[in-house]
Amino acid sequence: MKPFADHVKEAADKWRQVSERWIEEEKPKYIYKKQVTDTHENLTILSVTAFQIDTKSKRFHEMVQSVDYVLEGILYELKALLNRSMLLKHVKI
Repeated sequence: MKPFADHVKEAADKWRQVSERWIEEEKPKYIYKKQVTDTHENLTILSVTAFQIDTKSKRFHEMVQSVDYVLEGILYELKALLNRSMLLKHVKI
């Protein structure tokens, strides 16, 4: 369990740093630093509780859904940013 949790923490730490910088630079409309902070924390908690027998199923699934919601929101914003960028390349001003 510990090697897995350590790996997840390392990846989550990098993800948090990059995500917070992206939020500062791009100012996405529906993604906030608080969401990134909470998702980072949830990811690290999930990496440990996934191996615990006494983990409450409902709480675990709610946390997974919360992480998924934020990650999907970020993916949506990144795709929109990419689409705008590609559109601007083709528009001559």
